[in-house]
Amino acid sequence: AREQYGDYGWIEDAVGKTFDTGTPIPTGYGTMRGYHYEGPDVRDMTRAQTDAHARRLRAFLKTRFA
Repeated sequence: AREQYGDYGWIEDAVGKTFDTGTPIPTGYGTMRGYHYEGPDVRDMTRAQTDAHARRLRAFLKTRFA
C-alpha cells in the first residue's frame, strides 16, 4: 500500500506499526484516513459494482485533495 498509494496498509494502520520494521506509525500519518470501505470483497464483485466503488473513491479523493 505504501508503494502504490503512499499510505500504510489497513493491517498496519489497525496495529499502529509497520509490518516490516515494527516501528510505530506517526499519529495523523496518511492520506487515506477517513475513507472506510465496509462492503463485500471487491474480488467477488461484478464489473458494475467495482465501477461504482471506484467512482465513490474518486469522489472521496476529490473532497480530500481538491
